[in-house]
Amino acid sequence: MSYIHQRLSELGISPPPPREPAFSYVPTAIFGDFCFLSGQLPWTEDSGLITGTLGRDCSIDLGRDAARLCILNGLSVLQRDLNDLTRISRVIKMTGFVACVDGFCDQPKVIDAASNLLVDIFGEAGQHARSAVGVRQLPRGVPVEIELILGLQSGVETRQTLYLLITSSLGESPSPMPSGTNIFPFFGTISSP
Repeated sequence: MSYIHQRLSELGISPPPPREPAFSYVPTAIFGDFCFLSGQLPWTEDSGLITGTLGRDCSIDLGRDAARLCILNGLSVLQRDLNDLTRISRVIKMTGFVACVDGFCDQPKVIDAASNLLVDIFGEAGQHARSAVGVRQLPRGVPVEIELILGLQSGVETRQTLYLLITSSLGESPSPMPSGTNIFPFFGTISSP
């Protein structure tokens, strides 16, 4: 059992089954060492949704529950698309949208529930930059939608691909990158897998 799954078990958390997109988008887009998770809604285990608007018919506590459900649904999608949650090296950025009435200013308090859950699960690697944005309406009438940008482990493949592109563009014959090669300081040194 991986550290992440052990941590989920300790917290008594079991992510629901992943949902397929209902519209024209992909749930995750992986580019290099980054994973962009599409906006997640607060689906419940019985395929229902938490709905409402903060400051009208949805309490802060219910909004916080919705924020946590968004994270659990996101973890479920990530588990399916990455095959292993331990590939996540860091939660980089969260954008949390809160459907609310004019004058409602507690968006950060609502989204804190999602931020805290990520730190509970991933530890220091769950700490992230964040925006908590108030909006008039969200899809399907939900009070919260959350999207994430994550850093992924194992960037060796990406760096090796870049090395092959650079060497072939210089007219050199493509060959595997020697271990210890530092193609650019910001990519770091490549070690053999």
